[in-house]
Amino acid sequence: MSAKAKDKVLQFVEEYNIRVSKFNNDIEASEKAIEDMKLEIKFINEVELTPAIEKRVVEGDSSFEDKLKKKLAKLEAEVVRKTEEVMILKKLLSNYLIESADKVTDLDNMFRNDKKIAEAKAYAMMMHSKKLYVDSIQKEAAVLQELKDVDVQLQQIQYNAGRTNGIYTEIDVLTAPIPSYKDRFNGVYLQLSLDEIRQLIKGTIKPEDLSYLIRFSHKKDL
Repeated sequence: MSAKAKDKVLQFVEEYNIRVSKFNNDIEASEKAIEDMKLEIKFINEVELTPAIEKRVVEGDSSFEDKLKKKLAKLEAEVVRKTEEVMILKKLLSNYLIESADKVTDLDNMFRNDKKIAEAKAYAMMMHSKKLYVDSIQKEAAVLQELKDVDVQLQQIQYNAGRTNGIYTEIDVLTAPIPSYKDRFNGVYLQLSLDEIRQLIKGTIKPEDLSYLIRFSHKKDL
């Protein structure tokens, strides 16, 4: 994948996440402010206002009541203003989400074209590595095949003398058939299952599932 397509996508996503996060934070802050103001209005109405009214009726002093009512009016007006603000912010967020989806179409097409090229390249490189792997097995197996031929010749001599009933001509393939059998084969497990390949490509394979390869990491230690 070209750096150009990937970088453009990452830049767009970063800006998108920043904008969406700001919208959500502003909405959350405004809704919290509304909640706090409503609690304060409730407290004034249920706790503070009645004593203030009583003070006006009994003592003729309405200053505290007037102060509370003025505060209530201000809070209620602010609740209305903040509620409108939340509605506008949510509408702007909704519009931005739609606009962003429209804007990203061309970028998405460019990214997916590059992604297909990068995928093809990556899998081609994996197949190249597989070719090297197969070549290596064939190269190392040549020694085993030579040893098998010598072994057959030794068996032939014993067989000719009537000391054995037959000649074993097969090479024992000493690799575990499944990962859980590795210990039975001195840690040798040459193949990869489709499930293992999927995990490797998806990046979900556990490090411990590959730990058996560590002892084979350095050719000089083999």
